[in-house]
Amino acid sequence: RNTQCASYPAGSPREEFANAVELFAGRRAGGGFSNDNTPFFSAFASAWGKATTNGLRDLVPLVSSPTSSPTGSSSDPPTLPQPSGSPTLPQPSLSPTPKPTKSPGFAFVTEQEYDAIDADIAALSAAFGNNNILRAHFLGGIVRLVAHDFMDFDITNEAIPMGSDGCIDMEHPDNSGLPQDIWCDTCPLTQVYNNNFSHISKADFWIAAANAVIRIASNDELNLKNDYVSGRVDAESCVGQGARLPAASGCDAVEGVFVDRLGLTRTDAVALLGAHTIGRGNEDFSGHHGIWVDTEAQSVVWNKRYYEEFFRRAWIPRNQNDSAPQDWTWGGRNGDSPRFFLNTDLCLAFDIEATFPCCSDTTQRTNCDRNGQVLRNTQCASYPAGSPREEFANAVELFAGRRAGGGFSNDNTPFFSAFASAWGKATTNGLRDLVPLVSSPTSSPTGSSSDPPTLPQPSGSPTLPQPSLSPTPKPTKSPGFAFVTEQEYDAIDADIAALSAAFGNNNILRAHFLGGIVRLVAHDFMDFDITNEAIPMGSDGCIDMEHPDNSGLPQDIWCDTCPLTQVYNNNFSHISKADFWIAAANAVIRIASNDELNLKNDYVSGRVDAESCVGQGARLPAASGCDAVEGVFVDRLGLTRTDAVALLGAHTIGR
Repeated sequence: RNTQCASYPAGSPREEFANAVELFAGRRAGGGFSNDNTPFFSAFASAWGKATTNGLRDLVPLVSSPTSSPTGSSSDPPTLPQPSGSPTLPQPSLSPTPKPTKSPGFAFVTEQEYDAIDADIAALSAAFGNNNILRAHFLGGIVRLVAHDFMDFDITNEAIPMGSDGCIDMEHPDNSGLPQDIWCDTCPLTQVYNNNFSHISKADFWIAAANAVIRIASNDELNLKNDYVSGRVDAESCVGQGARLPAASGCDAVEGVFVDRLGLTRTDAVALLGAHTIGRGNEDFSGHHGIWVDTEAQSVVWNKRYYEEFFRRAWIPRNQNDSAPQDWTWGGRNGDSPRFFLNTDLCLAFDIEATFPCCSDTTQRTNCDRNGQVLRNTQCASYPAGSPREEFANAVELFAGRRAGGGFSNDNTPFFSAFASAWGKATTNGLRDLVPLVSSPTSSPTGSSSDPPTLPQPSGSPTLPQPSLSPTPKPTKSPGFAFVTEQEYDAIDADIAALSAAFGNNNILRAHFLGGIVRLVAHDFMDFDITNEAIPMGSDGCIDMEHPDNSGLPQDIWCDTCPLTQVYNNNFSHISKADFWIAAANAVIRIASNDELNLKNDYVSGRVDAESCVGQGARLPAASGCDAVEGVFVDRLGLTRTDAVALLGAHTIGR
C-alpha cells in the first residue's frame, strides 16, 4: 500500500503513453468516466489502418460488386438509338451485364465486366453483316477514341498532365479525325456504356472496348486482356486537350507528341500508328477519305498489312492544290474507298520533308506519274544513317517483315508485341494505383449459393451450431490473389456474425473466438520491420504458429479444422489470408462495438501471402514491458506511442 507505481516524469517520451491512456479512458475531473468512445475509436481506426498497410503499395478500396436479379438474368438489352449518319444496327443480343452498385468516383473493372464489354462490342460488330465500310468506320473509331484520349498527355506538365482521362474536346478541329458518331448521346457505344457500365470511368470503358476491337479484328491473335488495368478517373474539363494532339503535318508532329510529350520511343510511335491498319478516314470528319490498306475486307483486320503498304505501293501526293487536306495516294483502284496515307504515316519510312513532292517507289514508274504529276524520277529520300528518325524506318521494316527474296512474311509477332507494349505505356501514362482485372463473383443459375460448409470442430474449440452462413458465391480463383469486392466483405462480416451468434450466452467462448481473430491480425502485422528492406514482413498472411512468442495466439482459431479456416477455404480462398483476416477482424470490431466502430470504408485489399514465415515470431513483442512495446510499435512498425496505446486497446475484447 505504500508503493505507488510511479508516473513517467514530465518530458519523458513515455509520457505520451500515459497521456493517451488518460485520453481514451475519459476520466472526469469529479470522478468516474465519460461514455464517449470517440477518442479511442478514432485513434484505433487510424493506427489499425497504418499497421495493416505497413510497407504495402497498390492496395485498393472495396471493389463494387455486381448485383443480379433473383434469377441471375439481366434486364432486357437497351434500345440503341441510331445517330444521324451512323450505321443502322440491328439490336444485338447484348451479353448479360449485371449492373454493379455505383461507387463514388469510379469502380475497378471486374473480369466479368471486361468480358461483357468484349461480348457487346462483338455483337455490335456482327450486326453490320457483310458491310465492311460501316464495320471499319465503327471499329476503327473506337480505337481512335482511346488514342485521342491518351495523345493529350504531357510528361512535362505536372499541373495538368491529361492522358487517359475520358475527356475529349469534340469541338476542337484536331479531333475532327475522330468520327463524331462513335461517342455521342445517341450513339450505340455510348448507349452500351450508359445502360451497363456507367459505374466505371469512360476512360476504362473505352480502353476495354478498344481491346475488344483488337481481339476481334486480329481473330484472337492479339488479346490484351491479361495486360488490362483499371482505376482511371474521368476529368471534368478538357480545356486545351485538342491543342495537344498531333497535326497531320509530318514526323515533327509524331515526335512532338509521342516522343517529347508522351515519353515513348520512336518504335513505340510506329507501333501505335499501326492502328491505321483498321478503320478508314472520312472526308466528312477529317477531310481525308479512304483506307490505309488495299481492300475494304482488309480494313477490318488487325494485322501488319499497314506496314506492308509502305513498300507495296508507289505513294504520291494527293490534294496539293485542292481545298481538301494534302495527303498521299497511289494509282490503283481508287473507288469508294481510295487508298491513302497521311504525312504522319509516310514520314515513318521516307524523308518526305527533304524531297517533297516525291514518289515512294520510282521503280513503279507509271504509278508515279498520276494526278497530273510526273514523279518517276523523284524518289522519296531515306533517312541518313545515324539520324534519330532512322529508328522510325527500321521499325516499319521490322513490322512489315519484308523477305530478302521479295514478298512479306506472315508473322505478325514483331508488330503485335511492340503494339501491346506501347499501348500499355500510352494508356497508363502518368497514372498510379491501377489494378489488374478483379475476380468476378459467379453465381448459380438461381443466384443462390451452395449449402454452407460443414465446419469440423477442433479439439478444445467451442462446439458451434452450424450457422446459417450468408450466401457467398465463390469467385474464380485468380493467379496470386484477388481484390476484395464489397459483396465479399459483407459476406465475411455476415459469416463472422453467424459464428459469434452460435455461442449463445457463452461469453467465455465468444470472447475467446472474437478476441482470437483480432490477435490473428495483430500477430501478422507486428512482425513488420521498417528497417529491413529485404524482408519487411507485415500483413502477409504468414504466422509461425510453432514459435513461443505466438503462444498468446489461440491455436484453435486458425488450423485445418478450425471454423474460421473452414469459412475461408470454402468461400474466400481466392483472396489472400491477410486480406481475409483483416476483414474478419473488422467484422469482430463492428459486432462487438454494436456498430459504433465500422471500419468498412477504410478497408483496402491486395495483400499477397508470404510463402515463408522464418524469423516471424522473433520479431513479436515479449510481454516484458514498454521496452518491448517501443521496440516493436515505434522502432520497427514506425508508429507513434499513441498509436501503440490505441492498438493495445484491442485487449478490451478477448481473454
